[in-house]
Amino acid sequence: MNLLKALFSSDLEEADFFETTYPLTNNFFNGDQDEWYAQFEALAVVKDDIQPGQLGRVKFQGVRWRACCDRPLSISIESKVRVLGRRANILVVEPMDVCAVC
Repeated sequence: MNLLKALFSSDLEEADFFETTYPLTNNFFNGDQDEWYAQFEALAVVKDDIQPGQLGRVKFQGVRWRACCDRPLSISIESKVRVLGRRANILVVEPMDVCAVC
């Protein structure tokens, strides 16, 4: 796939460039994650399923974000998740029912 063609194409199949290349770049961003510090708990709602090693979408503070989960879990639509951090423009989330010390 031509990178410039993918970035500037109007075709929907090419528009998912970041979703299809995420598994390849996941390790690249692992050391560059910003912690999400807030005085309140950062909660989001899943809008597109999040599968292990793949991107999904969440709604956080009224805005739709791409999101991933570092644990080998599938997260279904309408599940509530905790925002742990951010890698570039991708939120790192985990389900609310996951034990923090597990």
